[in-house]
Amino acid sequence: MIAKVYINKSHKKLNKPFDYILSKSLEKKVVVGSWVIVPFGRNNRMTEGLVVDMVAKDGTEGLKYVEAMIEGEPIIRKNHLELCRWMEKAFHLNFIDAVHCCMLGSLKYKQKTEHGKKRTISTDPTPKRTVYEWIEQRQEKNPIRKNAVHQIKLYDWLKENKRASEEELKVENIYHRPSLRRLEELGYIRKKEEELFGKGEKTPLAPKVALNEAQQKVVDQFEREKGPVYLLHGVTGSGKTEVYFTLMEKALKENKSCIYLVPEIALTQQTIRRIKERFQEPIAIIHSRIGEKERKMYYNKIHDGEIRIVVGARSAVFAPVENPGLIIADEAHENTYKSTTKPRYDTIEICEKWTELTGCKLVLGSATPTVDAYYKAVNHHMVLLQLKNRIHQTAMPEVEIVDMREELKTGNRSILSRILYEQIQLRIQRNEQVILFLNKRGYFSYMFCRDCGFAVKCRHCDVTMTYYGKENQLKCHYCGRVEPIQQHCPKCGSSKFKFSGTGTERMEAHIKKTFPQASVLRMDTDSMRKKDAFEQTIQQFADGKADILLGTQMVTKGFDFPNVTLAGVILADVTLSLPDYRASERTFQLLTQVMGRAGRKDKIGEAIIQTYDPDHYVIQHAADHDFIGFYNEEIQYRKTLQYPPFSKILMIGFSGDDEEKVMEACKSYHRKLVKELKNGDMKEYLRDVFPPNPSSISRVNNKYRWYILIKTKNFSGFNRLLHALEQSEDDRNQDTTRHIEINPSSV
Repeated sequence: MIAKVYINKSHKKLNKPFDYILSKSLEKKVVVGSWVIVPFGRNNRMTEGLVVDMVAKDGTEGLKYVEAMIEGEPIIRKNHLELCRWMEKAFHLNFIDAVHCCMLGSLKYKQKTEHGKKRTISTDPTPKRTVYEWIEQRQEKNPIRKNAVHQIKLYDWLKENKRASEEELKVENIYHRPSLRRLEELGYIRKKEEELFGKGEKTPLAPKVALNEAQQKVVDQFEREKGPVYLLHGVTGSGKTEVYFTLMEKALKENKSCIYLVPEIALTQQTIRRIKERFQEPIAIIHSRIGEKERKMYYNKIHDGEIRIVVGARSAVFAPVENPGLIIADEAHENTYKSTTKPRYDTIEICEKWTELTGCKLVLGSATPTVDAYYKAVNHHMVLLQLKNRIHQTAMPEVEIVDMREELKTGNRSILSRILYEQIQLRIQRNEQVILFLNKRGYFSYMFCRDCGFAVKCRHCDVTMTYYGKENQLKCHYCGRVEPIQQHCPKCGSSKFKFSGTGTERMEAHIKKTFPQASVLRMDTDSMRKKDAFEQTIQQFADGKADILLGTQMVTKGFDFPNVTLAGVILADVTLSLPDYRASERTFQLLTQVMGRAGRKDKIGEAIIQTYDPDHYVIQHAADHDFIGFYNEEIQYRKTLQYPPFSKILMIGFSGDDEEKVMEACKSYHRKLVKELKNGDMKEYLRDVFPPNPSSISRVNNKYRWYILIKTKNFSGFNRLLHALEQSEDDRNQDTTRHIEINPSSV
């Protein structure tokens, strides 16, 4: 018997199965989906491999034998193997990279020797994990040496966070076993073992909420129309979550599994809490921050059917659920469902493929669906479900657009318009809460010389650096590097520097100064770096411990704060000016989502949008809560310029340390692509290929970037052509890397 084995290495030249002979004893154990150990290469190095097929074959001369099987259940289900084959073609991945997505965690094979024989270790997870706890009251104080850097770092972190598992410390990049042992000896922390999957305390079930008439109609339509893909378009606060739970309940009664996807890791805990209050079922939590032991534990329990509800960010779509019945993608419009680093894939497209492979149903829920998704729904490529009103008939917030040009004319140079200032003051007096949205981080956006106009840029990236007041330094948002404030202009020597632009840090300082009686919380990437900071901030605001929540798009997520009656958009134009055909769509989504935080239950909400372009159709339709009006204008714009959904965009990206070599690699590839088009049967599509160009940010982290763009209706034809071209490309030149992305988020 011959096993066709993919070697567990991501390389284009290895992106094919290799034939190995199975011994009689292994024939009885190995199945399609098993991980095995095989000798590979000239030196017969023992390497992991995945069996993707088994065939009877004569003429095995020269073939090597499979050395051993890695113990345990087959790691990859057959339908996952089919998904991986599809991902390989659809997203231009190496097959093994797609497989790694489906494993939820890496396979780690350790070779042991006993009497010269190689053995494999089991992939079954350890049932316990090591946890370190901070001891508040100690018998005596033993000092830590000043030069014990690792001990001090762990001391500070555990003092603040109180407890953490080994895996969590590794995720935070502060795990250091000798230092932990020393802190334990000094009496600062205690080490304990705890069950990875203990029963724990059961969350009391919340009373089941009766569906209103609109929600029941949606559930009835879901059961009546057989899908398999449904777009649930419901305004903010319309009760989409309760519809999800009703559909999950029906799937579980049929002994089927459910996957509940959220766009952000930070939203996972909130979702889990609500699900636990509704279902007394074990729940698996899958996202990139959980440790290796937890991943493997969840993987096996999901695989064996012990867990039927999986909750998580985009990687949860790969969970090996038994008998999948329902996938829910909440806030399906969010661009975080798309992986923009290797391996690159689109979670929503994978969900749609799952419905083909398994027969499960998919619900895409959003108050602001993408133009692509809504176009599919109105053209009957998916079923459109609608919730047009908020539950309890609560009114949508009243919206006022403020023209900041007029504010300047009246002498108001503040970040806040007069009306927004007055309304914030009013909410504080009423003990109501406010959410303020500004999609820019830092204190000032950039720093420049008033004499010659020189703007301080990152030395490693082609972008201006952002000033942070608290640290009094400049920071690059692309590579993370920091620089001290320069005293003199490096171009002309002048000391006349000026700062410009406003970020959330400056906004926070301004709000605290303007409203000294108010308690303010800031939520952005910079302020949320500490463990559990996001959850703690949300809980503080939900408990009424702060009057104002200020932040970037983090504050636009699907939170329900009943006491929030005012939502303020500081500058609506930030995302409108981005060089992206989806800039209007993204701006409409952000505005609608942040305005939707105001006015829940019995309190009337109000939203104020500050802008320098008040007549823009995006601003107008967002203020009117008019998705259909926005969609009609946007779809016409895309049809005129042949943007998706009327075409697909493929980007071939190039990067490397040497700008000349990157540029030449891009131009060389373009010449080959054009030649293939001219010599083949796709001559009429030559106009779909754009010439090579540097990326909008041409250098990031000292890597120069160029790209080729293809905008075409013949996606399948170009996809086949690019696959063929990739196979023929000589990648011996390691100076540049190349990748292909479908409908890229940016160039």
